[in-house]
Amino acid sequence: MTTEVDCIFSDAYAFFDQGLIYDEANHIDDARSMYIKGLALVEQGEKLKKSKKSTLYKDIMEMKKRIQDRLEEIKKGETKLDVKKADSLRTSLMELEDKNTSTDAELIYWLPDNVQLVTINEGETTQAHLHIL
Repeated sequence: MTTEVDCIFSDAYAFFDQGLIYDEANHIDDARSMYIKGLALVEQGEKLKKSKKSTLYKDIMEMKKRIQDRLEEIKKGETKLDVKKADSLRTSLMELEDKNTSTDAELIYWLPDNVQLVTINEGETTQAHLHIL
C-alpha cells in the first residue's frame, strides 16, 4: 500500500495548485514559494521505497517537470504566466485532482501553511475561523 506516498504527493499537489493561483494573480514570490515547497514534497515522496507504485507517481512526475520549467522561466525574469501555459497547468492539476479524489475529511479540508480562507463581500473581507465541536 502506498498511503504515505500518496499523502505526500497529494500535499505536493496542493502546493502546486496554490502556486498556480498565485502565479495567475502575478504574485510571483508567493507562487515561487509554493512551487518550491511542492517540489520538496515530491522529492521527499520519491525517496520512499514504494513511490513508483503510487497511482499518482506518473502524473506528479510530469507535473514536477512542468513546475521546474516554470521556476526556470521565473528565474530568467519571465514573470508573466502565459495564458495557454496557465490553462494547461490548470487542466493537468484538475486531472490529477480527479485521480486523487478522496472522501477522507482530513484531505478535503487540509490547507498548506500560510494559506487562509477568506470571504470578500462588497469590499469587506472576513477570515474563516476553525470551530472544533
